[in-house]
Amino acid sequence: MPLALFAFGNSAMKYAMPIMIIHTIYMGVVGIYIAASGSGKQQTIGYALGSVFKQPMNYVIVPGILLNQWGIILPENLMKWIDMISKTAIPIIMLALGMQLANVVASKIDWASVGFASFVKLIVAPLLAYLICLAFPISPLLRNIIVIMTAMPSAANTTIYAIQYNAEPDYVSACTFISTILSFISLTFLLNLLV
Repeated sequence: MPLALFAFGNSAMKYAMPIMIIHTIYMGVVGIYIAASGSGKQQTIGYALGSVFKQPMNYVIVPGILLNQWGIILPENLMKWIDMISKTAIPIIMLALGMQLANVVASKIDWASVGFASFVKLIVAPLLAYLICLAFPISPLLRNIIVIMTAMPSAANTTIYAIQYNAEPDYVSACTFISTILSFISLTFLLNLLV
């Protein structure tokens, strides 16, 4: 969202915010299901579904949407508390990613696979997003925001899921790190094309 705001201004927020919310819901359901399915545990459908239902985030989505739609304002003290806690999320995720990267043994990582995953995430995915957007009658602004958000590096919360479910956390951490470093180049190029 900050990148969309930087590139396209305040008008981008009406598109970027819903896209981010949909992505967060998707990661909270499908992402956790995939991570739990790939863990070293029983790897049953029941275990993976149970993992999705154990995530507190998945229980606040619908009430949050309803409160917003009905215009219900929560007490100011409660909102201050929620705001303070929400500001800790990104630092905690970055701390967990850093701790995981500190334990990664470079010689044990399949760097060809990490490079391929980063290529798909940073180059192939935004290109596909652009081509798919061309098939629909959407505004150029919405198309550009979709492409930019698709071109972002691997999300750090994937590392949290990989650690939690022991689903190749070293590999996932390496993918997140490398795609983030390479995104400085790919996003700069892409922004120059789209803006």
